[in-house]
Amino acid sequence: MQGSISYRQELGASVPAIGTLVFAEQKSLYYCCRKDINKPTLDQREISDKKFIVDIDDREGQCVYIDRTKNQITTRQYELAVHTNLLVEDAIPTFNWDIKTTTKTLGKYQVQLATTSFHGRQYEAWFAPELPLPLGPWKFGGLPGLILEVYDTKRLFLFEATAIDLPATVLTPVIAPTQGQLVAGWKAYCALTKTAEARMIKFAQSRPGVTMSISRAGSLEVVE
Repeated sequence: MQGSISYRQELGASVPAIGTLVFAEQKSLYYCCRKDINKPTLDQREISDKKFIVDIDDREGQCVYIDRTKNQITTRQYELAVHTNLLVEDAIPTFNWDIKTTTKTLGKYQVQLATTSFHGRQYEAWFAPELPLPLGPWKFGGLPGLILEVYDTKRLFLFEATAIDLPATVLTPVIAPTQGQLVAGWKAYCALTKTAEARMIKFAQSRPGVTMSISRAGSLEVVE
């Protein structure tokens, strides 16, 4: 079966956005922030003598692709310290869910609570047993029902389903992202970003009177 789920997502201080989960057979893709514009790849428009608007054509956006036939997850995300999109390939993460008896209603579905921790944060997820799909937004999955809502316990990050299309009436290709710098695994990603951030700080502080620090407190994943 093919399906499509829309989620409203709030990621820290970022402007709320709509993410989309599409899936078919053993593959799924969660994406947001795609820009498919009919104009040159890079469009710079001067709005003053010092400021520019830069519009970048990014058809893949920020996304998470999962191929269960290969036990592989590919995350595409922009990393400021590296100044490019990274393609982080790794094994599909295993979430150690603690399924509770607590239930509530979301829309027309009764959902059940489950909790877990992942990459430095504690999460609460609400899944729908009557939709027996082990899927969810972003990297979340592995529950006996589709995840309709998930958030961290500090309520800095939230994903909530806003539309469910099962089976899908509009078929969206479930294709792995290819545009970005390949990184082999989470540990390699952590090492790369730490090195890039240290280089950025060193360069900034090479100027007299300049001090700089980088905080990832607002990041969805806490770099180890």
